[in-house]
Amino acid sequence: YIIVDFEKSRIALNNKTIGGMVVCDSSKQARTIFDEMKKTNYSSALILHDEDDTETRRQRRDEFKKGQIDFLIVYNMLLTGFDAPRLKKLYLGRVIKDHSLLQALTRVNRPYQKFRFGYVVDFADIRAEFDKTNKVMF
Repeated sequence: YIIVDFEKSRIALNNKTIGGMVVCDSSKQARTIFDEMKKTNYSSALILHDEDDTETRRQRRDEFKKGQIDFLIVYNMLLTGFDAPRLKKLYLGRVIKDHSLLQALTRVNRPYQKFRFGYVVDFADIRAEFDKTNKVMF
């Protein structure tokens, strides 16, 4: 689904430079998605908080920002404080809570070329957590 949706988005938005991020629920899930992604025409990088060293994470992050990588597949990384304006598709495979949820959602809302916002695809059903967080924060 992710590959088809992403391709449709690039066509609909008429922009082949936008990037995507898949937020996983575990390192195992992230590795599985990364392995599947290798079978596609899209480049991807796997970033895991519990396995990668800081320099490797920094290199992959910078390659994504420069448009050298189409997808980042992450587990517990880059959900807050990550600024890559070309990130316009966020695929959530886990529920994120509290302020981290709002920060993760804003990853796709950086100005980029003619885009003012991006898109979130919710596989984890974050609605209840989103509503709860919005009620507390606002």
